[in-house]
Amino acid sequence: MFDIPTAKATLEILVVQTDWYAKKDTGEVFASLQGFSPIPQGSKERPNARGFEFTGYSCDPAVLEEIDFSRGPQKMKFETAVRPTRDQYGRIENKQVIVAVVNDQPAPRSSQPSRPQQPTSGSAPADSGKSN
Repeated sequence: MFDIPTAKATLEILVVQTDWYAKKDTGEVFASLQGFSPIPQGSKERPNARGFEFTGYSCDPAVLEEIDFSRGPQKMKFETAVRPTRDQYGRIENKQVIVAVVNDQPAPRSSQPSRPQQPTSGSAPADSGKSN
């Protein structure tokens, strides 16, 4: 058997808006967020466009709980996965979906750097070899 890799990636976005709605008949929750991102250079769809644009992303509802706008738009890093998703019209297609917030925290530092233990002059092993 072979191992099929998961289609996961990370994405960094300046998040400016979040939204969600629940489908009345099923109760299924659809969540999304919008981010501010640069327009790709050399785009075939918009070759003359320059600057920045709003880009929308589907996300898991739990992701919205971790976004705090109390200090304005937030630059955040997310984990994404390709999933089959259903839109509000019932169509299913594979799309990139934000599944989790990536919290980049520096590795904890100890107060003292780890150094190899060196024997002191008084604790050196005695020479056990005898000459005959």
